[in-house]
Parts: sequence; C-alpha cells; structure tokens
Amino acid sequence: MRTPATTDQLVQAAFEGDVAAVVRLLDAGADIDADGRIWNALHSAIENDDVACVRLLIEHGADVEHRAAGDLTPLAHAVDVAIDGTHQNGGNPGDERTEVIELLLDAGADPAPGLKVARGYRAPKLIDLLVAAVERGRA
Repeated sequence: MRTPATTDQLVQAAFEGDVAAVVRLLDAGADIDADGRIWNALHSAIENDDVACVRLLIEHGADVEHRAAGDLTPLAHAVDVAIDGTHQNGGNPGDERTEVIELLLDAGADPAPGLKVARGYRAPKLIDLLVAAVERGRA
C-alpha cells in the first residue's frame, strides 16, 4: 500500500542518497513519482547531486519530466544545482559537474528548461551541452 509515510520515507532516502533504502521502499510499493513536502524522490536526489541515486531512480522508471517546487523540471533543477554547487564550493564557470544532467538527457529529458536556467546564469559549459542536446533532438 502506498502511504504518505512511505512517500516521505522514499523522498528522504533519495535526499540522503541511501540507495538500499530507496530500493527497499520501491520494492515495498512506494510511488516513485509521488511528491513529498516539496519534491519527489528524483528531485531530492538531484538536490544533493547524487549520481548513483539519480541513476537508480531513472532505471526504476522515475518520470524525468516530473515538475515540482514551482514547476521546476528535474533537468532545470540539476542545472541549477550544478551551477550553485560550483559557486558555493569556490569553483569557476566551466567547473560544473554534468553527470546528473547527462543521465537526465540520456533518459529523454527535454533540454529546453535546463537551457533556460543555464542561459540565465550565463554558464557556457552547460549551455553548450544543452544546445548540443537540442540539436541532437532535431536531427
């Protein structure tokens, strides 16, 4: 049975990157795309740039277009996290981690929302990555 407690537990486990708990909760019937207080499990894993947890959730069928927290797509969220994380850790433009972004793109996420965020921050590395994804989609 899917209950709010299970959803909250799944979202928390994804936020913490507890892959074993995520698997256990999914196996117990937790709704992979259900929203917790703010986000669903995928958004929670993205918030902490947890590549393993994001990969697991995608492999288990997480909706890579699920909007949360004010209409934020997972890809737009990942771009924002990559840029903010780089800035908060004293990095320079171009140092952004792209693993989560690439996982989402490979899973079919629409690059447009992420590109909008990257352009807003003027993040050339991410803009180039996302423009290339848009171009591949048109080919």
